[in-house]
Amino acid sequence: KYILIDKGRLAGIEKDMPVVAFGNILVGKIVEVFDNFSKVLLITSTNSKTPALIQESRTEGLIEGKQENTLSLDLIPKDIKVEKDQTVITSGAEGIFPKGLLIGKISLVESSEKEIFQKITVESVIKIGELERVFIIKKPK
Repeated sequence: KYILIDKGRLAGIEKDMPVVAFGNILVGKIVEVFDNFSKVLLITSTNSKTPALIQESRTEGLIEGKQENTLSLDLIPKDIKVEKDQTVITSGAEGIFPKGLLIGKISLVESSEKEIFQKITVESVIKIGELERVFIIKKPK
């Protein structure tokens, strides 16, 4: 659910700063800051909710962590055409994450007549166990 990084308040790190991997891939956000290290809430955590959009259709939804590298994309109406392998990126709507950070690829789409929204599974492109370096996006002053 969380990782610790070896930079903290003394390096200018602040709460809610986005954490990304090489290639502008979203890892998570800073949730707690100490002098020499910080705690990062991973995008894949069940406590994580991030405004997102499907890159191809520009349809906005909400990414929620599920397990390991699996995410769900919620609030996508069933009348919107969604296909496997479409790209999901941050929408920038909440003001924490800049628009356009890569989240993952759609791996499963389920639609039911009884439901208003589709059930969409997204595979995160980040492999947390293989992560060696991350970058913190600092807010301009």
